[in-house]
Amino acid sequence: MIIAVMGNFGVGKTHWIKQQIKENNEDIYYFSPQTQTFPVDGAFLQSFFPDLSITDLESPTELLKLAQKNDIYLEIPEYLDLKAILPLLSALNCQKIALVSKDENQQKWQGLTDKIIVNQEVIIKDNLNSFSNLQIHRAGLTEEVVDFASLETFWQELTQGAYGDILRAKGIFNIMDGQCVYGEYLHNSYNHEFYPLNIYSSRL
Repeated sequence: MIIAVMGNFGVGKTHWIKQQIKENNEDIYYFSPQTQTFPVDGAFLQSFFPDLSITDLESPTELLKLAQKNDIYLEIPEYLDLKAILPLLSALNCQKIALVSKDENQQKWQGLTDKIIVNQEVIIKDNLNSFSNLQIHRAGLTEEVVDFASLETFWQELTQGAYGDILRAKGIFNIMDGQCVYGEYLHNSYNHEFYPLNIYSSRL
């Protein structure tokens, strides 16, 4: 089975997939299109589930063949054109799930998905109304090592507007003591502390 998970920035798609994987002991694959060069979510999930397979198969035929024997969680990035990708999801015969916040307008997802799940822990409506002309910026920090104090200073500056208004941020960082830590931020919703991941810098 292929389970396609959709939703706005920061609504909790990856965390929802993490919970589903935790509740199932079967062979599971994960795929997020157009994220292969910055596989933050895949690396995050593999830190909890080392046996999780990350696939980069984009051919519907190959994905369908893989899905005959395995469950595949297909995380759809919010910046992809939903109308353009829906025919592909239909061809894959996916179970389509949308995650929404409790204050978010669900109308855009009605008729497009098989199920809408409300995440009570995040606020999306006010966030989206506060931002216009959203831009996506990615920075690869592979093999770059930072001390934790400098990372905390940078993260505070980033989330408090020193580099412009930030809606959503997340990243995995290599620390000088050998740890990899994960941080994420969502405007007006959460600003979690960094926490260590069970991975090493050579795997990023």
